Amino acid sequence: MADTVERQVRFRDLLGRTSAQTHGALEGTLSLINVHILEMEDVLFHHNSAVMMPENPEGESSADGSDDDAEDSGDAGVSQAQAAMSGLKALALVFRELGFDERKKMIIAAHTDTSGDVTYNFDLSGMRAQNVQYLLTGEKENWATVSYGKQKVEDCQQVLTWVFTTRRWLCNPAGIDDKWGPNTEHATENFISYYNTQYARPNGRTELDSFALMRAIRNDGKKRWPEELWGAVFELYSEDMAKTLSMPRAQFDTLREGVGASPGGKFLYETKMYVACGESFPIDNAEKSNYRSQSNRRVEILFFDETEALREEDFICPAVRNRTHTPEECPLWNGWHFVPLYIDPNDLNAVAYHLKFQYYDRVLKAAADVPTGITIHAYVGANEIPSRQSFGSGVFTVVVQFPTNAQAQADANKVRFEFRTENRWIFAENDSAAPSIVTRTPQEIAALTPVQRWNYYDLPTEWGSANWRCTVNDQINDFAEHMKTRTSAGVPIIINLDDIVLTAANGSQIITDRAGTADGKDATGNIPALSVTDAPTANPPQFASRVRILFIDSADNRLKVHYPTSSGTDEAQHTSSLIRFQANAAGGAINFVKNPPGGARVVVFCHEFYDVTSKRTVHTDAAFDPAKGHVLGARRAVLDDRDAHYKKVIVQTDTTPLVHNPIIGDFDVHYLHGGGCDGTNLISYTVVYWCAYVTLDTHPTNGPAGGNTEAPTQAEINKFLSTGMMNCMKHWNKKEYEFIDNAGAAAHVVRPFFFFEGNEAFSLTPPNPAVNYPLIVQGANLVSPAQSSDEFTTALRMPAAASPNRWCLSPKKARAVGCSRSGRPTCRSR
Repeated sequence: MADTVERQVRFRDLLGRTSAQTHGALEGTLSLINVHILEMEDVLFHHNSAVMMPENPEGESSADGSDDDAEDSGDAGVSQAQAAMSGLKALALVFRELGFDERKKMIIAAHTDTSGDVTYNFDLSGMRAQNVQYLLTGEKENWATVSYGKQKVEDCQQVLTWVFTTRRWLCNPAGIDDKWGPNTEHATENFISYYNTQYARPNGRTELDSFALMRAIRNDGKKRWPEELWGAVFELYSEDMAKTLSMPRAQFDTLREGVGASPGGKFLYETKMYVACGESFPIDNAEKSNYRSQSNRRVEILFFDETEALREEDFICPAVRNRTHTPEECPLWNGWHFVPLYIDPNDLNAVAYHLKFQYYDRVLKAAADVPTGITIHAYVGANEIPSRQSFGSGVFTVVVQFPTNAQAQADANKVRFEFRTENRWIFAENDSAAPSIVTRTPQEIAALTPVQRWNYYDLPTEWGSANWRCTVNDQINDFAEHMKTRTSAGVPIIINLDDIVLTAANGSQIITDRAGTADGKDATGNIPALSVTDAPTANPPQFASRVRILFIDSADNRLKVHYPTSSGTDEAQHTSSLIRFQANAAGGAINFVKNPPGGARVVVFCHEFYDVTSKRTVHTDAAFDPAKGHVLGARRAVLDDRDAHYKKVIVQTDTTPLVHNPIIGDFDVHYLHGGGCDGTNLISYTVVYWCAYVTLDTHPTNGPAGGNTEAPTQAEINKFLSTGMMNCMKHWNKKEYEFIDNAGAAAHVVRPFFFFEGNEAFSLTPPNPAVNYPLIVQGANLVSPAQSSDEFTTALRMPAAASPNRWCLSPKKARAVGCSRSGRPTCRSR
């Protein structure tokens, strides 16, 4: 029987371009796309006019249909929201929306009310769309031509009133009644005069010829303003939009040029910048003849992700113009196409931020983007700021709506983000299915088999951006530092939800380094703090705190050492496995392991195992304090996590004459429960761990007769620590043994792994003047004739200024190979 293939399809895919599925059934689920719509209704046009008004239209024709709209609760709600935005501010909002997400492209849709002939209304709506288009693209002459061709006296009167109110020019027509009279004529003359003296001359613009313009108006039977006068209005409209956007006029003009550029502009299609809908698709329920609705005299600007919109060749608007169009034949308003999301006027003072959350998908066996389904909240300090969000191509665009432009300027760089998830998981059914966020209770998850559980990725129950180390354009820095520059959808802030923080069993993120002593303290009695500084020649020498990571390779479900440098010499690979803690923007070391490998299971720090499981940092952890650099929502690596880890230490006797600090030279056996899955079986691991010192014999003549009489070089020591240890592990692990428990329905597999570390290399040098205390072998012990084994161990720990009668660590050699500040051998960060 042939398989059934499920596929998410969009409206655009139904237009003859969905690939056929052979030898099987194809089940398609129609996926609606989200389209943001800026709907400008009462803010634009007078009845039977194509001149966009700067503010809500006033006058006799502007009241048509308003009472009926108010009776419709849906229409009234839309009208109330849109009434808060004036015409020019609405157009300024278009530029804001385009700036929020560079992937967005727009198309204009213009409408009329139902009065007049259907064909005439198609023409009128087309002129309205052009009027808006030319204001957006900065085409002054074209805008003036359209305005001249379809204007009314009340248009001129409202423009004059707006200039009088906003600029205090003495051009008040004393009313908007759509009748030309002495007041309107006098106001027009004054407008021309003020335009010349207050705007044209100071800004180097061409002045208007008042005598010629007024004569043309008086001789016109409809008292229409000439195109030159409408060109002056265009200039004032442009000044107002630039001011609203808080940018110089020259910058605004450049911005507009980019909007209309072809190719590369901000319109969805190069040849179809608008559609004339006429009286089709009214916003209200009243569609009777001659119904003059303000809501229906609207223009909409629709913002599409260009990868989701219809192709230009498929965007076919019905050519018929003698009847209204139906939704089924419309490429825009077809109900199967998109979900309309109406833009909030509060976006005018908003700032957009672009975030991408990534995680390691165990089913896909690859890094993946968190899909849509989380709600992100914005804060400045302790105060939440209203915001909205959209999602596309793995990027969450969070539009933070500041109440004023001044506050946006002051606080835009101070925003932090949080999200909460309750019983939310990322689910991938198989490696060919797109992951999605689903809701599952803890009881439902607990009822799953370990193999079923493998398909669910645990989102943080709470996440906060404070103190996260994030990536922008391959540059890692503090989240707060990245916020100082604006992001884009193409270059977002990338947050890896699998980044690791080491914690104690109680969740405390307070982690310190340690010296190579039983109590971890250095010569001053202090436990060393984490460090990112490498200064081996300093006094005292300093070395960066480092970890190693054991991960489960998804290719074969074997535990391995993570070598970020996967090719090159063994020494280069070995060096790359010593992973430093992150340094914050201030340069200090922080408890944060960035971009661990997928399948990370153990972090080895100072010879101790920190288990990486499904646990995450939460605000209720012990001593949690963001002010101290602590992180919310990170993957917890828990020291010897008793829920998933059993450790057995095999201790050598204290009588050994070898240098023997805690752990060094011991064998540890660790059982790590879970972490691997081959699709059928749960896989756990045992780790045989050994860490050893490498001691440099500076007196090879004391060795066996005929032996090497040359002391090894530092390069040879480094090669032993890298190539030697790596080859040793390879030989121990090459058998790839495993233990299988067949007692259950699904087998539980346990795979052993041998992990060896070469901790440090030490040089034993005689004091100056030289005193030769030859070391001799007595039975199984290496001793000095003048010293017991305890004395020899103490000698190794003596500082360079100690008695010349004892062996000591050379400060020069110690700095070169990595000793602690006290001159003692150290297990620091190894």
